[in-house]
Amino acid sequence: MTPSSNPHDFVTVVKEAKGHIVERAIFWPARWKQFRRPKGQRWDWKSVPFNRAAAKDVPNDQHGVYSFVLCPNVAAHPKNHFVLYVGKADTMTLRARFRSYFNDMKKVKRPKICYALNMWDGYLEFCFTTVRHPGDIETVETRMLDALLPPYNTQFSGQVSKIIRGLR
Repeated sequence: MTPSSNPHDFVTVVKEAKGHIVERAIFWPARWKQFRRPKGQRWDWKSVPFNRAAAKDVPNDQHGVYSFVLCPNVAAHPKNHFVLYVGKADTMTLRARFRSYFNDMKKVKRPKICYALNMWDGYLEFCFTTVRHPGDIETVETRMLDALLPPYNTQFSGQVSKIIRGLR
């Protein structure tokens, strides 16, 4: 949509744009600098489009951490991505966790997740990396959350949660 000189059309376009605002996007370089990779963790990130056909490309025998990344795909720009959510696949395999999100799209059990998955359907990638030692999965996830502060996550470490609550 493009705004015209007609005030009614302009209001309509602005209302449409407001529906796409991501609240609580925090870009905080000090948090990025504080990030520490857990000992022994190797990053072997892979990315697949978030669609049912891509499930075959997600490991069915491994656990790790993942993120949902918004990829507008405008002008084939290679760095135009935004991490919306970070999670862990510790009790489920990465593939099982990937598939579970298709159910989350249909139910409002987790409202923020349901909203994000449906709002940007067709523009999401599921990025994942395995974590060698299962006991490290939560540490990896927590450190990523505290560094990236993704807008659709609600649980952070105690120190960061306090800061996030202070922003409200």
